[in-house]
Amino acid sequence: MNLRSSRLLGLVSTLAILSCHGSTVKLIADAAPTVDAAAEIQVDGPTVAFPFDGATEGGADGRNTDALFDAAAENVVGADIASAQTPDARLAADASMSSDTNIPITSATEVGLAVWGSSPGDIWTGGKGGSLRHWDGAAWSDYPFFPSTCFVVAIWGSSSNSVWAAGCANTVAFWDGSSWKAQTTPVGSQVLTALQGTAADDVWIGGCQNLLLHWNGKTWTSVDSATSGCIVGFGMNSQSDGWLVSTTPGVSHWDGLHWNAISMAGIGSGTPTAIFSKTANDVWMATFDGLYRFDGTRWGVPPVNMDIGPSRPTVFALWGRSANDLYAGSFTAWHFDGTSWTPINGLNEGTARGIWGEPVGETWFVGDNGFLGRMR
Repeated sequence: MNLRSSRLLGLVSTLAILSCHGSTVKLIADAAPTVDAAAEIQVDGPTVAFPFDGATEGGADGRNTDALFDAAAENVVGADIASAQTPDARLAADASMSSDTNIPITSATEVGLAVWGSSPGDIWTGGKGGSLRHWDGAAWSDYPFFPSTCFVVAIWGSSSNSVWAAGCANTVAFWDGSSWKAQTTPVGSQVLTALQGTAADDVWIGGCQNLLLHWNGKTWTSVDSATSGCIVGFGMNSQSDGWLVSTTPGVSHWDGLHWNAISMAGIGSGTPTAIFSKTANDVWMATFDGLYRFDGTRWGVPPVNMDIGPSRPTVFALWGRSANDLYAGSFTAWHFDGTSWTPINGLNEGTARGIWGEPVGETWFVGDNGFLGRMR
């Protein structure tokens, strides 16, 4: 059994309430589905296959780094769960876990890829199977806008009445406070892989074939990203400061006028998956072979005491409030306090692929097998 199989064997979501660093961590979903071995998305052209269990091709943790959906569309890596316990059996086996009756989830059969909210009572999640769900603080509601063959790969908004979602290979949707509506964009048949912004009139969408679009509040325009491949992550701080990463691998910085390529010297061969920055001289990049940090001059592997474990696992998501309050999604969720990374107890039952939090308050996580967590 390879490392990937052994790690994924135990990815069975549970219901739990645990304590970590004085905060309450809540696991809110329960399921033990078998994820499809492969999935397909029909674009305006040939069908694009997104393997969920590809052959190992050099990945440190045994995953197929050449798989398009691994590398591009929010790095979804599903798995055939070889064995799984029912939620009741798991709870019985671990008396420290208990269910969170405050936040039941309507369904837990899909891989969660994206989460965003404007407040604790306004949370959107999306993922495999076209799932698009909303939490109003009391209950979940399904919004079947995307077909079940779609992947909702990214969600971002500037307010509760201005939310964007990308999915179904080349579909962009907008929430105006009452309904989701398809948007006309110059996407063509390119696969969409990332979305983020800083304001209602400053939204970026990235995709494959070097697709990069900007919304100024009225129209979409194509912009040169100064890189190539599939753009898989944004780290936008303001209308004059932002970062993006692509599968080339490549990284570019936005200065308010142009995207400028940044040297990748010091970065390993792992495909980038996400990027985070609050200052120009402190940037984190997530890749298939762990984390890298940019000090304003060069990239490098963080010191051992500032890295995620000695094995440097694949990191799928990054989100933070500041350089001293940063979260990473891997085969568990991690928190960085400015000095060191520590695993978040209670969030280790599913791979975390999407993270969002309030400026002060709750932090939400979504991932494999219906995994949905909230930390207060």
